[in-house]
Amino acid sequence: MIKKISHIMMWGQDLEKVSKWYKEKLGFSVGYYAPNEFLSMKHPEMGRMDFHATVTTGQI
Repeated sequence: MIKKISHIMMWGQDLEKVSKWYKEKLGFSVGYYAPNEFLSMKHPEMGRMDFHATVTTGQI
């Protein structure tokens, strides 16, 4: 089992859904959120996880 995370960066299509899942299922809290761009989440024991929004066709 993972005891501590220093920093992991992942991609997500819907950062609102990502935030909700990590809060409800794993006990993370939001550290910083820029809608449709970037989400940083913190956990008191596991550390930090960051998410960048993926760009889907038609967004550019």
